[in-house]
Amino acid sequence: LRLPIASVEVGVEPPPWLPFASLVRVSQMGCLRRSKKVEPMEVAVDDGDWVDGDARQDAHLDRERQGELISIKELEATHKAFAAAAASFGVGGDGEARLSAVKLAASHGEARGNPLARRVLASFSTAKDGTLSQQDWVAACCVLSSRGSKANKARTAFQVYDLDEDGFVNVDDLRRTLDSMLGNALSPQQVEQIIKRLMSAFDANDDHCLTEEEFRNLLSQEDYDTRFTMDLF
Repeated sequence: LRLPIASVEVGVEPPPWLPFASLVRVSQMGCLRRSKKVEPMEVAVDDGDWVDGDARQDAHLDRERQGELISIKELEATHKAFAAAAASFGVGGDGEARLSAVKLAASHGEARGNPLARRVLASFSTAKDGTLSQQDWVAACCVLSSRGSKANKARTAFQVYDLDEDGFVNVDDLRRTLDSMLGNALSPQQVEQIIKRLMSAFDANDDHCLTEEEFRNLLSQEDYDTRFTMDLF
């Protein structure tokens, strides 16, 4: 019997939509190994290594989210898509409308079938209420686009998993995410085993939580291409 379980395997094969499914496998013997090489993250500002907290890099990511790195024609297309979605949801078509991440995840063709879609879209809500303003929508369109940067996709993934928004992905964040995605497919003991092995593999300083830098090591090219890519406009 094969059951989906995040980025580890205990005699199971995770489905393609599950984050980290192709990166790590844990055999029934409990031996952890990387299943494939992860391509290096794009650095938007220069060719050096990614540095957390680098002001230039953060500024570049913000510019991408503001829509400053796409053409005027593409920006106008995001506005038209926002207005169309707002009208279909019955919340008006002007720039003051707000789109529900829940409704977007359920209705948009690029989101359906991805169990993380609601949380991915909600992560762009600057109001932190699960709704997207027009500018939030622009940010989502730019980052989640197939041409969006890996750096911003990785930041989005981190925000999706950092449920308590404390700046770390901790054991409880992982547990709650696995529970919400897997339901009763695994026993609590199996979930705890998965979390323990993930922390053992990626928690470099053994503090029982993952920084954004540590978390990025979990992401495979498949994660970037499928879980955190949605062409919304």
